[in-house]
This record gives sequence, structure tokens and C-alpha cells, in this order.
Amino acid sequence: IEASEALGCKLITAPASGADIEMERYIENFRVACESVAERGIILAFEFLAKLRVARDLATGLKIVEEVGLPNAQLLIDTAHFLAGGSSMEDLMRTPVERIALIHFEDIAAGSQDTTGEKDRMIPGEGAAPLRQFVQILQEKGYDGYYSMELLGEEVDPLEIAKRGYEGTQELLQEVGG
Repeated sequence: IEASEALGCKLITAPASGADIEMERYIENFRVACESVAERGIILAFEFLAKLRVARDLATGLKIVEEVGLPNAQLLIDTAHFLAGGSSMEDLMRTPVERIALIHFEDIAAGSQDTTGEKDRMIPGEGAAPLRQFVQILQEKGYDGYYSMELLGEEVDPLEIAKRGYEGTQELLQEVGG
């Protein structure tokens, strides 16, 4: 937390963990974490993970955030986990925009059978995920926050990947009017 403050960062991601803990434990753990940084003006962005048994989709992530009920309890929506965990565009439409702190934005390979949300990730615009629809919904809701690309794997040239990722994301956002 001190490092975050030293950098002027007011947002910390909080990925779910513990595949075998129950909903009440996620809620309590996230509440304690949010309370511990609230006075410092730090937002915690809860990230649901498709590989988990309980906290695997947007509806569950939103429930956890809403049960905590604190203003600094928000969501990180990762498009790979969103798709692999079984979240729907209707779930996204039902999510209050003020609860969305950050989007991890990546595409998914066509025909991917990944159920963990951690494989087959691609640069936005180079795969088969319904990213245009995803962005359109966010824009209609008034989301004006950040999109960050999170790719997992062993790409050779990080600068080239970053450039392609930026260009792909910009193209998608412009296509839907953002």
C-alpha cells in the first residue's frame, strides 16, 4: 500500500483467491481489505477468476462488491475471465457503471475451450471475442475508465506487443464511437 501511495496510485487490483472458500468468506475478506485502505482514498478492484469454484463470474463478483457496500469496493472486469467464467452481456448491462474500476481487455482465440480465462489470450481485435459488443455496452453505460491489456504467455518483443495492443484497442474503441 505504501508503494502504491508513493506512486500516486489510488487503485489496487484484488484478484479473488482460494478456490474452496465460500461466498461469505470472500465478502468478509474483501470488506476487511477495503476498510483497511478506505482512509487513504484507495479503491480496491475485485477481480473474479473463471478458474475458481465460487468467485468465477461477473454476477458473483458484483454480489461480493455490493455486499461489502463501501464506496472503494469496486470491480475489475477481465474480458478473458468474463467469457471463460460464463458471464453474459446481460450481466454486464446489469452492472452499475460506478462499480467498475478497471477493464483488463484482451481478445480470445477462435474456438478456445479455455475454462480458466488464462489461456488463448490475444491482442484486442485479433481474436474472436465479442469485444465490440462488450465495449458498446460499457459506453452506453457511461464507462469512461481505463482499459488495460493483460496477456499471458511468452511473447518475444514486449514493445511490439504493447504497440499492437494499443492500436487494436484504439481501433475497437473508435469503431463503437469511443
